[in-house]
Amino acid sequence: MGLQKFEATPTLVNGQVAWTLCYTNPNPDQCGNSKATYPDVVVPQNNGSQPFQYKIVNDNTGLNIQFASENPIWVQANSQPTGPGVNSQVHKLAGGGQKILTFTDKNSLPSSTQPAPLTLTYQLNFTDGQGNAVTSIDPDIRNGGKTIFGSVNNTVAVVAGVIALLLIALWFRSRARNVAKEG
Repeated sequence: MGLQKFEATPTLVNGQVAWTLCYTNPNPDQCGNSKATYPDVVVPQNNGSQPFQYKIVNDNTGLNIQFASENPIWVQANSQPTGPGVNSQVHKLAGGGQKILTFTDKNSLPSSTQPAPLTLTYQLNFTDGQGNAVTSIDPDIRNGGKTIFGSVNNTVAVVAGVIALLLIALWFRSRARNVAKEG
């Protein structure tokens, strides 16, 4: 899938920071301005780790908005985060206190040992130039995870191969018994 890029544009609405979040790569022009319309990402099954980049652009608020220095992102599986913490699926987090935040989603869940679907709900946290918190953004990542054999097609091929080997073994066993009876 490549680097998943987003641009976050802050504006002032009645003295409060409002955000427009756009998914710019690989699907440009997918934008939203609320939890209901923020572009979410689906990371395909068996696609491996997925890097993300969020960039603050076109800040005309005069507030010098940046990602929070501490806890620039909160991530929780399958429910809205209510406080600091980052799910273990997210690592390589960088960019707190800056205009660009990056991280990697391991995309290893669900898996054969944890088969339940996994949605990473996250909250991007920002501060103004004085260090005061401003309105956060809360989109989602839907992890495809991985299967034990890598994909459905590979799983079917492995199962078919195992069945073929069992049938061949049974045929040889039967053949050996027939030879023994004849001898």
